[in-house]
Amino acid sequence: DPNGPGKPAGPGSYYMRFEANGVPQDYNITYAKLRYDADNLAYAGILTGQITPTKNTLTIFLWNKEEYVTGKKYILTNEILLAETNTISPQISIGHADAAGKQYAAVVLPSTGHPYVDDAELIFTEITNEHVKGTFSASLYSDIPEREKLEVTNGEFFMARN
Repeated sequence: DPNGPGKPAGPGSYYMRFEANGVPQDYNITYAKLRYDADNLAYAGILTGQITPTKNTLTIFLWNKEEYVTGKKYILTNEILLAETNTISPQISIGHADAAGKQYAAVVLPSTGHPYVDDAELIFTEITNEHVKGTFSASLYSDIPEREKLEVTNGEFFMARN
């Protein structure tokens, strides 16, 4: 953190960084929102880092029955019942478009019966009224039938809350 631990970030210092198959990515346009969704009786979250809206973008979607806390690992295979539609959602799912605009995602739950193993996890290290900070990783895949794997490692984010 360029501003020191616990100090608010100045303009332009928010980020989402990760490695995609070992290649460093650094997205400095960020958006973070955590809120209670009364229709679904669950907490919803969205964290996005991007360079442009359709290429070089990564979005993390979150659902949880309790308010988000630091130090807890949120994982894709935890199933969250969404009351409004009576459907099951992964606790975390991730969508990514690379520099060419090719789409990758981690969204498939084991309970769907598909023979795939999608994987994603996130840990918040700081949650304040002003910002969120944490780490993430995932195994993302392109569409069926190709299903090309993109390994996301060393993910970290520091974002203003919107």
